[in-house]
Amino acid sequence: MDRLVRTLITAAAHLIPQATQHHQGNRDVQIFLRRTAITALAEQPTDSGEQIWRAACLAAAVRELSQLTNDSKTTAAGAPR
Repeated sequence: MDRLVRTLITAAAHLIPQATQHHQGNRDVQIFLRRTAITALAEQPTDSGEQIWRAACLAAAVRELSQLTNDSKTTAAGAPR
């Protein structure tokens, strides 16, 4: 579980700056990015159920971050969304 969470944290750390750059001025995205950063930086819970919940939350956030950055790249390239 620790390895999975570290991988998700690394992915979030890579994607957050990209999403921030491409969605400046979008308040909803900025709130989502802050919430994702807080989740990624939070101390790992000791309870196994809470560890699984945190990993699931991080995975969902990384998935959404990936979609945000891919949407930005597609839009910037001029292709339809």
